[in-house]
Amino acid sequence: MANAKRDDNYITALLATSATDDSTTIRVYVDATTRRLYVDMLGELNGHAAITTVRDTVTTAGTREQLATAACKRVVAQALHSNTDFIALGDVNVVAAEATARGIRLGPGQSMEFYVSNTNLLYIDSVVSGEGISYFYEN
Repeated sequence: MANAKRDDNYITALLATSATDDSTTIRVYVDATTRRLYVDMLGELNGHAAITTVRDTVTTAGTREQLATAACKRVVAQALHSNTDFIALGDVNVVAAEATARGIRLGPGQSMEFYVSNTNLLYIDSVVSGEGISYFYEN
């Protein structure tokens, strides 16, 4: 077992237990300047090749519209700030009207993130004609 370091008040420093055997004690280190804990990342950061931005509106309120077809990994959609009522995002069954709402209803300026393989899996519907979303997708 490792001996814990002690500060000027003889208080022991932080120790951790090994995940390998659940008993070995290990010292934990921090950056002296930032005081941030040193950690090893188990996964890797995956950047996407490109992002594309799109603006889309619903022509007639109550009539869902499918987003254009584009292969992607993630879509981040935001209701336009100029919207005066809710817009809903979801699958083919999306409905923005409050009484029968389906999907995610966003007020003006609110946003939502979707992990989908194609933008055409998402549909929008609005309470007011001509209102919409701005979104970007990563591929």
